[in-house]
Amino acid sequence: MSDIGTSVRNMLVDDSSIGAVVSARVMPGVLHQNETLPAITYQVIDTIHAGYEGAKSGLARARVQVKCFDTKYATTVSLSEDVRVSFDRYAGTVESVEIRRAFIDATRDDYEPAVDGSARGRYVRILDFFVWYVENTS
Repeated sequence: MSDIGTSVRNMLVDDSSIGAVVSARVMPGVLHQNETLPAITYQVIDTIHAGYEGAKSGLARARVQVKCFDTKYATTVSLSEDVRVSFDRYAGTVESVEIRRAFIDATRDDYEPAVDGSARGRYVRILDFFVWYVENTS
């Protein structure tokens, strides 16, 4: 069984426009300073398990954050647009997880200076999605 984070990762890697730019450099959590760029990270921020009258509905809503990184702002923006187009309004089954619908919630930019003091920092575009999916209730 796969979780929603792994499903999001595999969906992004399998998208031809995203995969052409980052290959398999889509990883959970934090991007290490010396990682090859461009790259993407993802993180499940929180999950709400929907229910009614004390019963499980089998649906969950996760807030998933996807971050796109590169040393060039234009590449970061282009990659994040590919992610948005691919994932916003997405519905389908990935890694045995049925995603009912994904919606973009927010987008923002950031910049991370290099930790070694060099001029080579990296641009970051952060995308927040709400993802409704069928969770394993067994």
